[in-house]
Amino acid sequence: MATNETMSFKTLLNIQRDTFGLIDRTISNFNKIGKDNVTAAKVQSRTDILKERWDLASKYHNQINAVATNAERKKEEYFMEGEYSNASDNYEEAMDFLSEWKAKFAPVFQAGPIVPSESSPGSTVFYKLQYYRDGWMRTMDASSSRCN
Repeated sequence: MATNETMSFKTLLNIQRDTFGLIDRTISNFNKIGKDNVTAAKVQSRTDILKERWDLASKYHNQINAVATNAERKKEEYFMEGEYSNASDNYEEAMDFLSEWKAKFAPVFQAGPIVPSESSPGSTVFYKLQYYRDGWMRTMDASSSRCN
């Protein structure tokens, strides 16, 4: 295959549309994992892949603009239908979707009240509760940074 710099307009357009298709299918492909099988690592991996695909799409868009003739700009659907703009909308929607999933795995910290320490009767310590949006919880003794 020729290098990107020497590819024809039509070749670049075909590659670009394939890339747009991958971006468009991000949400549906992610949903195939199954809600119970989603992990923070899978969300991060899919986010990284989506970013890489958008970087490629942006690169190809610049190359398409560089090689397109005025006649191609006037008649090609890529320009007439705003395919790059539509793909940008799809990218943002997919990124928002993945960000929402990512937030489900992010801890939410809440400081707890002063409570008597079991190890030293009569003394008090601060504790933090670390809640995860999926319901998992840990307590941390703030004075010792021990987790329970």
